[in-house]
Amino acid sequence: MSSLQGQTALITGGGSGIGLACAAQLARDGAAVVLAGRSAEKLEAAAAGLRATDAEVHTCLLYTSDAADDPLCVDLGGRRSLKKKTTSVLRKYNLTLSP
Repeated sequence: MSSLQGQTALITGGGSGIGLACAAQLARDGAAVVLAGRSAEKLEAAAAGLRATDAEVHTCLLYTSDAADDPLCVDLGGRRSLKKKTTSVLRKYNLTLSP
């Protein structure tokens, strides 16, 4: 098991299923996790469960409609918006993309 202490992982689809399982493992390995998804309810439930294990968890709601007022909400229907909002999330959590 590797230590990911000091690292932050952005998990799309983090509210349930494989995304949540990946987030849980990354948190167990010491990473802070940012759960991203389209359902606020699922994200909050998933975050609460992970926080109960003392994990550092943040959420990022992804919308399929215009969400220009919220810097962490992404309009999945527009490429320009997606790129702009992804950059905002990466900066907010001091993340970099790895291949």
